[in-house]
Amino acid sequence: MSVIGRTNAKRASGVEAPLAQLASITGSEGRPALNACSSSLKGLALPRTLNDFLDLPLEGPSVHSFGSSSFGRGGLARCALQFLAFVCVGYVLRVHLCVISKIQVYRTFLAYCFSHRLLEGIFLRKLVWILVALLPLFSQKRPELNDGEMHGDAPYLLEDGWQPLLNGTDLSGWHGDSQAKNDWLTTTGVMWDRLLGPTRLRAVPGPTAGGSMLNGPQGRTVNIVSDTKQGDVELYLEFMVAKGSNSGVYLQGLYEVQVFDSWGADKPVTSSDCGGIYHRWIHEKGVGGSAPSTNMARRPGEWQSFYILFRAPRFDASGRKTENAKFIQVIHNGITVQRNVEVDGPTRSGMNHPEAAQNPLMLQGDHGPVAYKNIYIRPLRPVIER
Repeated sequence: MSVIGRTNAKRASGVEAPLAQLASITGSEGRPALNACSSSLKGLALPRTLNDFLDLPLEGPSVHSFGSSSFGRGGLARCALQFLAFVCVGYVLRVHLCVISKIQVYRTFLAYCFSHRLLEGIFLRKLVWILVALLPLFSQKRPELNDGEMHGDAPYLLEDGWQPLLNGTDLSGWHGDSQAKNDWLTTTGVMWDRLLGPTRLRAVPGPTAGGSMLNGPQGRTVNIVSDTKQGDVELYLEFMVAKGSNSGVYLQGLYEVQVFDSWGADKPVTSSDCGGIYHRWIHEKGVGGSAPSTNMARRPGEWQSFYILFRAPRFDASGRKTENAKFIQVIHNGITVQRNVEVDGPTRSGMNHPEAAQNPLMLQGDHGPVAYKNIYIRPLRPVIER
């Protein structure tokens, strides 16, 4: 048997289990139709596309016959069970009917039952159980991919539990880190010009509210801080820098992942390059820090991404620190550049507050033009090694 043949046989056998479970629900009325559906599925040429799936014929009365007065109770059960059978096939193939089609079938099915006074007694109980059995098939569970890797789209588009820190309209939920003028703004678009302004970024308004934040028209303003505080956290964000520009993402306002124009650097990377864990500043000199394992920087004017898994420092009941903060992983443009890096104290230019179990996020705004968008957080989960 070919590989495709074995796969189809396996998928068809996967359909029989949920149908068999419904045999006890449907009773003697529906069992002949159930057996017919199961038999027909064994020889079914499984569809490969959604259109093929939707074109599959239903033996016996069609779904459109629900309103016919000649449509008996046995025919109704048979049609309903065949519909269930084909939905099972779709589920096994990961092919899902659109929501509108599902709702329309349910409405037509129930309308027929009401018109023929079938929602009474034992049939009502059977019908309810059938519909309840169908609900898990209609659910489209989102994946859980907490393996520290990228899987195509940004993780907040693929998995549950993410919360946005930008509302797509204004800077609600953010404030400056000082009393100085705050020039951060939101915009629909961010423009970079390779020839006429490579060291600048410009806000471009649009017909809808802007989802990107830019550090003012001059590219130098106060650092911006989230109103919310985080502890152990996963952070995803996207950023853009102009040529030669510099910024930083400060977890808890204290521990910096460097944002820098490292595109085309011809020297070995250091903790000052993009994706580096910035060094501390002790006795007027840099101490510690962690260079990225590779230079993943894109050219100026292109959006880049960080996906950061961070564990906050630990403290005992007296407030004494028992464990340092740790960057479990930093993924820059889809590639891991930091893994299990401890930071024994705040890095340079962090906020003026003590280490704690929870503190806010800070984005640096005084070192050159930078834009951020799609900033999402969720509680840190254990990383599953694949």
